[in-house]
Amino acid sequence: MARPNKTEQEHGYLKAFWTEIKTMEADYVGMVVFLSYPISRPGVFVFRLTFTPLLTEVENPLGTCAVQIEFPNSSTQTLAGALWSASMKLTTLVFDADRARRGLPR
Repeated sequence: MARPNKTEQEHGYLKAFWTEIKTMEADYVGMVVFLSYPISRPGVFVFRLTFTPLLTEVENPLGTCAVQIEFPNSSTQTLAGALWSASMKLTTLVFDADRARRGLPR
């Protein structure tokens, strides 16, 4: 089997990023907001993923969880890979917040 080219790899990372977000939204009944904005360093952007629960018994028991990355940075990841990695970190934060809310050990 031939190795995937760079475009196919990027599409794979973006699909994994999308899947991670949609799964998190479904599992924890919430919404992920994705923001990007330039910072003062030339060519550098900040990407911020924020999860907010939507349906709960009490008002926002999980709180809002967020992950923020700058890109490009010192890692050798592509943008799609960095976004996928950030989405996995956000999923871990949301999971930990949900466990803490339920009083369960990590």
